[in-house]
Amino acid sequence: MRRRSAIRLLLLACLAPIGSVPALAGGGSWQVTVESLARHGGGAAAMVLNTLVMRFAYRNCTYVTVHAVYDPGSAWQRLPAGPPMTRQDHDAALKHLEWALASRTPIFFGAMGIGLSSKPGQPCEFWSKGLDHIRQADGTWAVFSYHDWP
Repeated sequence: MRRRSAIRLLLLACLAPIGSVPALAGGGSWQVTVESLARHGGGAAAMVLNTLVMRFAYRNCTYVTVHAVYDPGSAWQRLPAGPPMTRQDHDAALKHLEWALASRTPIFFGAMGIGLSSKPGQPCEFWSKGLDHIRQADGTWAVFSYHDWP
C-alpha cells in the first residue's frame, strides 16, 4: 500500500509540469458530477461528466464523455516500480462513479501523466486506459485516469 502511494506521489511530482500535449495531463483533479455511466463488462465503461466550475481544465467543455477500459498492456503498467494501480483499483473507481451518479454527489475527477486522450475533432470526448480511486491530502476521494506514459 505504501509503495503504491509513493509511486503515485512520484508520478504527480514528475508529471505535473508537463506542457501541452494532445490530451489532459498532469496530476490535478476537478470537481464534476456524473450525469450518466454505462458499464460494458471487462472493466469498460462510458460516462458523461458535468465539469461544473473548472471548465478550462476540460477545454471549455461543459460536459465531457470519458470512455474507460482497464488495459494491463499499457506502458504505465510496466513501470520499474510496478503499476500505479490494479484492476481492483479500477473497479473501485467505477464503483465510486456509480455512487456519485446514484447520490447526485459532486466528486473529483482528474488525470495522472497523460491521463486522458482525445481525437482530433472531438474536443469533449476522451479515452482512458485505467482509473484509480485515490484519497487526496484533504481526505476526499478522487477518481484519476491514466492513458499513456510520457
